[in-house]
Amino acid sequence: MRNGALPVPRTPAPARRRKTATKLTSRLSPAAPAFHKLAARAGIPVAMPAALLLMTAVTATAAAAPPTVPANAPGAYAAAVLPSNPEENAFKAILPENSRAMSDSAVTAIQQRLNQARRGGGGRATLGAGAGDVVLWGGGNHRNLSGSDGALNWDGLLTGVHVGADVDLGSNVTTGLSFSWMEGAVDNNTAGSDYDLKILAAHPYIGWRMGEVDLWAAGGYGSGTLDVVSANRIMTSNTINLRTIGVGGNGDLWGTDVANLRIKTEFLSTAMDVDRPGKGPDLTLDATRVRVTMEAGHLYRLSGGGQFRQSLAVGVRIDDGDGRGGSGAEIGAGLRYTQSRLTIALQGRTILEHTGGYEEWGVHGSLRLTPVNGRGLSFTVSPGYGAAATGVEQLWQQGIPAATGTPAAARSRARLNTRLGYGLPLPILGGLLTPYSEYTMGDTVRYSLGMNWQPGALLNLTLSGERRIPTRQIPTNNIQIRGALNF
Repeated sequence: MRNGALPVPRTPAPARRRKTATKLTSRLSPAAPAFHKLAARAGIPVAMPAALLLMTAVTATAAAAPPTVPANAPGAYAAAVLPSNPEENAFKAILPENSRAMSDSAVTAIQQRLNQARRGGGGRATLGAGAGDVVLWGGGNHRNLSGSDGALNWDGLLTGVHVGADVDLGSNVTTGLSFSWMEGAVDNNTAGSDYDLKILAAHPYIGWRMGEVDLWAAGGYGSGTLDVVSANRIMTSNTINLRTIGVGGNGDLWGTDVANLRIKTEFLSTAMDVDRPGKGPDLTLDATRVRVTMEAGHLYRLSGGGQFRQSLAVGVRIDDGDGRGGSGAEIGAGLRYTQSRLTIALQGRTILEHTGGYEEWGVHGSLRLTPVNGRGLSFTVSPGYGAAATGVEQLWQQGIPAATGTPAAARSRARLNTRLGYGLPLPILGGLLTPYSEYTMGDTVRYSLGMNWQPGALLNLTLSGERRIPTRQIPTNNIQIRGALNF
């Protein structure tokens, strides 16, 4: 029951999520001198363009700002924020860290896509596609988060799925739009309560090249739910909204055709609104982060025509805003494989040490495939929220109950559609034949295998077999033949 009290069975926390197996104990003190020495040898103040100098100045300003809450004393943060309301205190301590991680999840996917589009061997700038060509891409990431302040201890997981499309506007600008479905699960170990966060967000973005510097900017807005299960197993549901602004830049300090050394700077600002009906005033929680990273990369050209690139990065970050601020050191590594129309990338990053007692590690993977005239392998990931499909489309995809008899509240839930196909030309009948498989997750889980035949621009025929598993209903199997006339 939404916005009410509902007893739910106890699910053991170890069965719902796994805590980090290994906690890194490396310290910031030995990493910082090495980082600054490397920057001095590279001559960053001389080689770095004006845009990066400005971003570094923003970083220095944030670093010099006095902390709003003493971070090192046990229990200092919990004592500083309105001790009269334990749930509100927990929200203010935990949710800013999770909102920052969610926004970073989406922005990281965008940055990786822009790197693929704008950079070729050794990090040199190249076009990912011809000017005016639309490129579809998808990615996902997973993170482990935790925080401790003596009086409050928590840990959680965050998973994000991101899909988008962009286009090159000439030789220096790439612009696009991405959609992100993010889901988090948090254990408030101190209070014995559990948080489940779900957000669907849209992020327009742009990347452009100015001389030797690549710059990018992204904004975003998302909406979703925060379900809280208390220690006595009473569940309440809250509506949440997430706003994101991110800007950054990077440039080569040194580079050849197969190797390069780059510096990256970025600024991220997030705001999460929490609507708490019947539980107190609504909350708006703000969080920011500044990051400066040095990355070294090397490219290997394979005999079959593909390319393989590996990278290693070390950096510093400064977190501020609501929740626990502080500074820390990060280390990361990445792999990228490119072959013809296919690009696969994998990145990992972890915090070595954070003065605010915050820990995080995560991995991110992405896939980009550009079919030619509908032929060859194609892959689509499409998240959605609300009744976006027409009544006829809902009837084909989810069945008669979902199209006609489901309450409006149930039809507004989030969903995720995936499709994998391969286009083949038909020499006798003509046209394009595309065998495909689909998976849909939402109010109804749907598995589908089928074939689509498009003999020309006017006609489209589809034969498919499906299995539907509606929520709290009996699964059904069916075979469908569909046709469409385009005019």
